Amino acid sequence: AGHTTSYGYDSIGRITGITYPGGDEVAWLSKTFAYDFVTSDERGVSANHWRRTTTTGNAVGVTYFDAMLRPVLSDSAIGASV
Repeated sequence: AGHTTSYGYDSIGRITGITYPGGDEVAWLSKTFAYDFVTSDERGVSANHWRRTTTTGNAVGVTYFDAMLRPVLSDSAIGASV
């Protein structure tokens, strides 16, 4: 009891962060989300798409969304750029 997970959101309601409670046997790393609108082709995804970068410790995940905000490609790496 008394353990709270916190969530952050941007001005249009997208999640920007998750902070896990302390005091657990496992030290959970916070997770952050960043969103970018991309106006050029990237990784085979047409121009004018969204890219979400998720960071947890030194792990990075990138998800690309089409114009209808459907995920079309995801990549992840630990300790390196995606």
